Amino acid sequence: VDIPAVDAFSLPGGRIYLTRKMVAFVRSDDELAGLLSHEMGHILSHQGGIEMTRLFHDVLGVTSVSDRKDIFEKFNRLLDNAARNPDAFRRVGQQEEPDQYQADRVAIYAMTDAGYPPLAFLDFFDRFAQTKGKTGDRLSDLFGLTTPNQKRLREIRKAISEMPAACRDQASKPTSQEFSKWQADVIAYSGLD
Repeated sequence: VDIPAVDAFSLPGGRIYLTRKMVAFVRSDDELAGLLSHEMGHILSHQGGIEMTRLFHDVLGVTSVSDRKDIFEKFNRLLDNAARNPDAFRRVGQQEEPDQYQADRVAIYAMTDAGYPPLAFLDFFDRFAQTKGKTGDRLSDLFGLTTPNQKRLREIRKAISEMPAACRDQASKPTSQEFSKWQADVIAYSGLD
């Protein structure tokens, strides 16, 4: 996706989108595998669908849907009513942190199972979130000094440390020429098709 942000996101139904800036940001296919696995984690745990169901219920009072046409009609009603019940939409952000932890855990296991080193995801997230390896601790948590990204880095590190050594200690492979060419092609692409 060509939007001016370093971002990736997934939608219910299984589509994963990466911005060109994100493609430029990842340093290897190991990191890309971790990022894609993270987005798969959101999809596999149905987080988008669960959140949409909650919004349908809280904003519109909907308890069931029937077919695709009904879902689209209710979704449009939801958008029309967003200004009338902004508190329901604010709760989306409050649920985001646990959803990220869950997607991170799926990412670590999925990428490891596919033969990619889980430490690549840790390094990627540390660089992306600009946490500089800082994870905070119980004391900084107590005083509210630990940022959500620092807590998330701590949880990623913890999940990796709990893995068997054979999984945890997989070596990173050098960045392949194939990945480098793909990355350069995506960054340089300027067509509309």
